[in-house]
Amino acid sequence: MELHAARYYHFLHGANSSQDMVAAACQQGMSALALIDRDGFYGAMEFAEAAANSGLPTVFGAELTLALDKF
Repeated sequence: MELHAARYYHFLHGANSSQDMVAAACQQGMSALALIDRDGFYGAMEFAEAAANSGLPTVFGAELTLALDKF
């Protein structure tokens, strides 16, 4: 299972659509696919629909950018 997949929603981090990623995961026999978005869930619905249409279980996550104030 891929646990850190990024799509074209992230400039310079991913180049594929949700549909392409789900198709590749199914073709490679993966049992599930995890999607990460940066600082939100921008493409979660598109990914969920593509995965549901293929019967592929999903995991969703987000990478968060944290800024710490200097004391």
